[in-house]
Amino acid sequence: MNILLFADIEKIMAGFRPLSGPGKLESEKIFELYDEKRSKERLEHVKAAFSFLRNKKILSDKIKYHLKRVPILPDCRFSGREEIFIVKKFLNNVKAVHSCMENRERKIFDFHFEMQDLLERLSLDSKSDEFYISDAYNPALAVIRKKIAEMERKEAALKKAFFEKILAESGLDFRKDDFIIVGPEFREKKLESISIEPHDNYSFIVKPVLPRGIIDLLFEKEKAVKEEKEIENAVVSEISSEIEKKYREMKALEKAIARIDIAFAAAQMAAEMGLNPPQLGGGKIECEGAFLPVLKKELAEMKIDYTPLSFSFDRKINVITGSNMGGKTVAIKTIALCQVLAQAGFFVPAKKYKAPFFSSIFCLGEKEQAGLSSFAAEINDLISVLSHSKQPCLIFSDEFARTTDSLQASALLSSLIDFFSSRNVYFFVVTHLSGLAGSSMADFLSMKGFSGSLYKKGAHNNAETQADKIKAINRHMRYELVRSPQKRESGDALAVAEMLGLPKEILSSAVKYLEKYRQKETI
Repeated sequence: MNILLFADIEKIMAGFRPLSGPGKLESEKIFELYDEKRSKERLEHVKAAFSFLRNKKILSDKIKYHLKRVPILPDCRFSGREEIFIVKKFLNNVKAVHSCMENRERKIFDFHFEMQDLLERLSLDSKSDEFYISDAYNPALAVIRKKIAEMERKEAALKKAFFEKILAESGLDFRKDDFIIVGPEFREKKLESISIEPHDNYSFIVKPVLPRGIIDLLFEKEKAVKEEKEIENAVVSEISSEIEKKYREMKALEKAIARIDIAFAAAQMAAEMGLNPPQLGGGKIECEGAFLPVLKKELAEMKIDYTPLSFSFDRKINVITGSNMGGKTVAIKTIALCQVLAQAGFFVPAKKYKAPFFSSIFCLGEKEQAGLSSFAAEINDLISVLSHSKQPCLIFSDEFARTTDSLQASALLSSLIDFFSSRNVYFFVVTHLSGLAGSSMADFLSMKGFSGSLYKKGAHNNAETQADKIKAINRHMRYELVRSPQKRESGDALAVAEMLGLPKEILSSAVKYLEKYRQKETI
């Protein structure tokens, strides 16, 4: 199973919202988890952004506004006004972000704006994000545009007089329409100022026939417009050449904006969810007050207290047991989420989280593979992990080999524990299997589980619906992780089944079978 899928990363990342074009593009690569230098750099960026958000709210809002307006740069060849407009919009808003920061933040983000000359060149028309080739770009534009404007005024006056003449002669008004559809009564009209063509069996199309003076004027205007276009194209070509010379520097700015956007989005998410900076380094995983944000929110809505994970994992191999509903899977998902976020350079859902940086992280789980049973698919997955893992490696497994018989599953898991113990592998496995013969390198842990005595003392044991009973059981589960004897068995399953209302006849029989099994184990 993909580690991002196992850690439910999509759920928490719903709160991660980059705003700029470059930031959104960079966010697609955010969980390339195996570059320690980049992760530590990003963490410093997020810390800086978090401090900025907390202490400079007005400037933070300005940065967010301008980040939204930063587009992705076009390819390195610029051939038209649209590309120039994008560059101007890019530089305008990048400059605005730059002006909101002090030298300290600019140094942290490696953010240097040295494009003022180019931006001024693109802003001869106006300081806005829009781009228009104004007369300021070439004096010849002012001359030709003045000439075109005079022609348009003359054209308008001549057409007005001509259309008024047609209106007086024929009653047809062409001041708003290029043609008019009329009935058969106009078929015999003989006027030099209009032409009549059949439209269908009944009606006719009437169009004005422009006099020579207007046609000559339109031809002259067309030549002037063409000349204006040629001058504009020359300006565009010149500006494009200037932009291309600065393209490398602009791409560096684009990367800086992506860094800033990612950092501010991560810092905003951290502020909203109560996340804190992790510490990558050392030889063991330690966490205090770690939690799954989405689950914590869901439990809060049900008015159920959430027990965060606080534990120091002193060994690399950790075998976690406990009853169903006891929080085993939640525990390793919490570690997985914290590690994934930490290696991405983000804050994590914990008061404190310290761990090594891993060269690879995996989750052993069933994959849908054609023609394979669940167990075969899981073993195939394990083989793939062993082939592609780089040490130090972090591996999670939730109920390894649960689809085969318990004796062989215990043998496989015991062997796997021994195998990983001799390598630089950190292994977290949740299991119901008992009697594991693991290495002395392994730590055997368990969840405290269900407290029947607390449940019976409470008022919730009178719950009527199954949903209420499940809520009551959750309230009396003790989700703390503790070290336990290697062969400790969980006695919560039958207790939980009883609380949910399983018939006593079945429960009594199950107790007898359990006693017989324990007697055999002691012989």
